[in-house]
Amino acid sequence: MLADEDGDGAIDGVDDDANTEDFDPADLLGKILAFVNQVCSSPQACSFFQKLCKDEGLPPLQLLKWVRTRWASLYDLINRILDVCIPCNKFTLLADEDDKVPKLKPLKTYSMFRLSEGEWCLLELIRDGLREPAASCQVFSHATRPSIFCAFPVIEFMQQKWETMAGDPMYSQIAPALEAGLANLHKWYRALDESSVYFICLILDPRIKLVYFQKHWEQRYLDAGMQTLKTTVSHYSNCADLLIQTSE
Repeated sequence: MLADEDGDGAIDGVDDDANTEDFDPADLLGKILAFVNQVCSSPQACSFFQKLCKDEGLPPLQLLKWVRTRWASLYDLINRILDVCIPCNKFTLLADEDDKVPKLKPLKTYSMFRLSEGEWCLLELIRDGLREPAASCQVFSHATRPSIFCAFPVIEFMQQKWETMAGDPMYSQIAPALEAGLANLHKWYRALDESSVYFICLILDPRIKLVYFQKHWEQRYLDAGMQTLKTTVSHYSNCADLLIQTSE
């Protein structure tokens, strides 16, 4: 599952505790999260993994852990593990027999984390699905000025991208997750649409003012927005007058 259906910031279907060592063999994301945590928790395993990267002519890259509070963290993890898929496969084949790599707990082996060709292909599809929200996160996280004016365009672009992917047979395996993500986007789009903050911020932005709304909004929505602006300005103007009167 790619989507955060309940809006709590977690990826549905993935345990909140990213440090878990257990996983359902049928749970691809759970498997790679557990694999990354196992490797990253052992300096010897990390060294062995970096050696395998060098053997493949790759820089000695480290696997990236999922940090729930860091935007696009899961996308970065998947993107990195796909970049080093061959060393990952070799690690799961060789680590159990290497004396320098600590053994796992009883009944567990590194070979349990080996991904099939089909799982690698599915992981690529998941990365494609997460690419747009990851890029959208960067729009806001890199902003040095108020960025609420980006909200509608970013959501609309992501929505169009996911709708296209959901209708593409190539992404049929992750279509349910895309649909869940779209439902979540619609929820936040409606919440934003029902708020006056977005319209007021943009209408007061000297770079935008009425231009965007005249081009993209129906007249009735523009009229309603202008009325909301007048009401809000009047409200705070009255509050300011009241404060002045009470201070005199």
